[in-house]
Amino acid sequence: MRPEYCLAGSERKKRMLAYGWGILVTLAVMALALLMMAFSSKYGPAFVRAILLLACILTVQAVFYHFEGLGQGLSNVLGVASAGIMFVALRRARPAVRLRLESERNGNYKYTILSTKNVTLGRVVASLWPDQRMLYLTQIELENDHRKKGYGTATLEALTQLHHRSIVPVQETGSSYGFWMKMRSRSGDNFKVEEQISTTDWSILIRN
Repeated sequence: MRPEYCLAGSERKKRMLAYGWGILVTLAVMALALLMMAFSSKYGPAFVRAILLLACILTVQAVFYHFEGLGQGLSNVLGVASAGIMFVALRRARPAVRLRLESERNGNYKYTILSTKNVTLGRVVASLWPDQRMLYLTQIELENDHRKKGYGTATLEALTQLHHRSIVPVQETGSSYGFWMKMRSRSGDNFKVEEQISTTDWSILIRN
């Protein structure tokens, strides 16, 4: 057998092996994503969608790698893209929370914010009265040990899932400006934060 044929056969086997490993890795990532969707409530749905997108990119990357020239170049580009997606997903990943209703009176709701392990994280007070179109937040407070860990964002998502309303903060204070500014920048499918209402306007609203 001529040496060039042996070399071509060896290269073909290497490419097929790389292609096969790419498919196996992709299937493993997809299985992990499905398990997270089915059994885990630690991270929000955005993180799971990012993992599924990553699995799709890895599949296409494995297919492109099988081809010479432009195909392998595209494979390298997709590899960098998949790493970027995972980085963003991990940065934006946030834990899930439960809201335990403590009291409800005339459209005013008091909730305790709990982790998935029933650890008390904080409390939130919201009102649908008197304007049923919005959900007014008069208080959202997290314990010091649980701040800046994504629980505030998860709480807004949980409130939106419960009440299906846009969220209006009542009188943002100096310590909360940064939080509400960040929440408005993240407004989208999971929740929407409107501009604040002052305590004066709030008082007028509930008197009318």
